[in-house]
Parts: sequence; C-alpha cells; structure tokens
Amino acid sequence: MLSLEAHAQVLAFSKFKVAHPKLVAADATIRQFVHEPADTAILLVAGPTGAGKTTLKDRVIEKLAAEFESSTLPEPPSPPVAFDCPAPAGTTFAWGDWLAAGLEALRHPAPREIVHVPADPRVAIETGSRRNIGAMRRNLVTLACDQRVAAIGNDEAQHLAAVGRRGLVAQLEMIKSLADAVGVPFILFGTYTLLELRNLSGQLGRRCQDVHFPRYRIDDAQDWTDFKSVVHTFAQELPIDEETLLGDPEWIYLRSAGCIGTLKQWLTRALVASLEDGTGEITRAQLEKKALSVAALTAIAEEITVGEREFEEDAASIAVLEGLIGRTVVREPIEPKAPRKRAGRVGHRNPKRDQTAAAA
Repeated sequence: MLSLEAHAQVLAFSKFKVAHPKLVAADATIRQFVHEPADTAILLVAGPTGAGKTTLKDRVIEKLAAEFESSTLPEPPSPPVAFDCPAPAGTTFAWGDWLAAGLEALRHPAPREIVHVPADPRVAIETGSRRNIGAMRRNLVTLACDQRVAAIGNDEAQHLAAVGRRGLVAQLEMIKSLADAVGVPFILFGTYTLLELRNLSGQLGRRCQDVHFPRYRIDDAQDWTDFKSVVHTFAQELPIDEETLLGDPEWIYLRSAGCIGTLKQWLTRALVASLEDGTGEITRAQLEKKALSVAALTAIAEEITVGEREFEEDAASIAVLEGLIGRTVVREPIEPKAPRKRAGRVGHRNPKRDQTAAAA
C-alpha cells in the first residue's frame, strides 16, 4: 500500500491535463458544432484507443459550461451531460442499461424504477424496471427537454457497434430518434470501430458528421515537435530526469503509439512503481517494465492503420463517387457559329446602298 503522501502524488499526476494541440483543435471543432449543429443529429468523434477521448469530452463540457455561464442570452442552455455507453452482453445491446445511465446523468430521482402514467386513462400504467424501454425513453426525453441541455455525450460509444451487422442500423436510428425528440445533437466518443455506424444508409449519413481525434505522427514535422513538447511537460510534473524521457524520444513514441492518453497511463504506472520501490525517481528500467507489451502495441497500431484509412479521401475514392453520381465530363467550349445572312423574298433584292453617278 502506498502512503497517503505517495497516493496524493499519484492522484495529482492523474488529474494533470495537458492542453496539447490535437486536443485543443478537436475541442474547438466540437464546441462549434454544439453551437451550430446545422440540423446534424449525431457527431461521431473517433480516434485510436489511448488518444485521450475522455479527457476531450470533459474539456468540451467544461468549456461549454463556462461559455453558457457568461452568455448574454436571456435563457442560455445548460451544459451538455455525458455518460458511458455500456458494453453489450454478447451481441445484444442493453438499451435499458444505456437509458438508465442517461437518466442518472440527468439526475433522475429513480432511474431504475420508472413509472409512466399515460395521458389516455384506458391505457395501463407502465411500471417496473429496465425492461420498460418505452417509459425510460420518454422520461429521458422529458428530462433533457426540461433541463434544456445543449447536447448529450456518450463515451465509449464504440459499444453501440458491437451488435452484429444487422443491428447497426437500429442502433443509430435509436440515437437519431432521441436526438430529434430532444432537439439537441448527440456526441458519440469512441474508437475507430465507431465509424462502422457512419455509412449505414444515405439518410443516416446525411444526419451525421465526424471528427477525427488522431494520434501524433512521427513522420509529420509539426506533430513530432508537438509530441516532444508534451513529453517535456509531463517530465516537469514527475520525479524523473528529463534525459530519461527526452534522451530517447523515438523509444517513448514507439511504446506509446503516439497517443497522449497511452503515454500518460504508462508514466502513471512508472510513477507508482518508483514510489513502491522507494527510489523516489522514475528510472529507465521502471519505464521498460511498465510499458505496454509489443503484442498490445502491435494490435493498437493495426487498429490505427485501418481507422486512419477511413478518414482518407484519395483520388480513387473520389473517382468512385464521380462514377456513381454520373458527373458530367467537362468539355472544351465550342466556338459560336457566325450568324447566317437572312435571305430576301423571291423577286426582291436585298436592301443595299446604290452607287451614285458622281461616285462612278
């Protein structure tokens, strides 16, 4: 067991956040979307595992809360609420659990014991548990409308896609119908698996937008500079010699896959190890011991490769689109023909100036 002082040190570093460039850019994009969704029902925020999507979600809510608090609007909306998307049991998604989590986020007094009294007295009163999806859905819509929330966020939303291909459309249709009923967009934060919901149908695709929250790339000069800057910032918050981290930045990058969340979790584990050992300083050996395995990092890298490809729009994909919509081929403009002279009537000559005798 760590001492209280050591535990406080770990907790302080766990709460430490770095406003790195990719986080700031994604946050600005999402907040702009919340202010002006332009009839978009769902925003898909996708990135690799360990990119820091939960930190991004918390930052978005915090920034929007500050904006609405200082707003000059007569009745500004409430900040977004957010909750975790439950993992399905097998291929069956538990919408009762999902709605219960949403009701808890909206501070419903008893989300597990829903009572719905219909307007028509001939209809039986609905009571009971999470099996009563209809009543829970109506309660969530009512609470969200009454509280005038600006948006509803869902973390770990890739779980929505873990239901088999046939159920994907129904999953997104449920979210879209809730967004339409509440009148605010839903923001789904998840891994690249979330993108499986994006192109299920033309109608759903029209009501969705996506935001890429990517890793830092070592082959991009600006990304590489920004990544090393984040490593330097973390080093200043830890009992570690900066040279241990910055002396071999390529190794630090490799063992974090360029993802800030993965990097921070790794450094947190190394900090705990240093406190347990009583060394008082994180060493290279502790970093090596607490790094993710090569097998785990390989799986992450493969997922990143596939996911990043989903955001690419190359010439081949554009050519497919052009073929499908029958884009008109642009041709060279045709030179206009000279106007034809109008022929006169038979027996009548065309009007012209006659030559005078003096001119002759």
